[in-house]
Amino acid sequence: MADQDKAMKKEKVSFLEGKWSWILIAVLWMAALGMIAAIILSPEEETAESEQLVNEIEGEVSEAEPGNGSDDQADFETVDQWTGEDDKATNVFSTETGEWRISWKAYDEVFEGAGILQIFVNDADGSMLDLVVNETGPSEGNTYVRTTPGDYYFDINSSNIKWEISIEENRE
Repeated sequence: MADQDKAMKKEKVSFLEGKWSWILIAVLWMAALGMIAAIILSPEEETAESEQLVNEIEGEVSEAEPGNGSDDQADFETVDQWTGEDDKATNVFSTETGEWRISWKAYDEVFEGAGILQIFVNDADGSMLDLVVNETGPSEGNTYVRTTPGDYYFDINSSNIKWEISIEENRE
């Protein structure tokens, strides 16, 4: 009788081992199929036009490239400008057209690799809309922005570098 009990326990153990191994195989198989389906069915990258449309509807900042309605030959008028070498929250400025250009220059770095310049666009209520400049070291450039017309200000984060920033609005 003891031999029969041992045989039955061996059968039960081998049955459980087989059952759990099949469950594990099934779970792994479903996970693999899910990953393959996600790769195959993932949406293509959105076009710049569809992103712009979504941003305009949601009223968020979108950076435009020159030639997409904002080019260097457009009639831009200076709204305000700032200089400094530390963090600063600018005064509130108003835009009438919602299409503007941020011209910036970072220079006189304390020592190589130490300077950083970040420019955040905020609405007048203090909600951050976008980080439009994130540079290290001496550099300069233009960033084109499209928003709904309204009141905005910049939060400028700077360390170990001097900077000049101007905001210009497209008056065309």
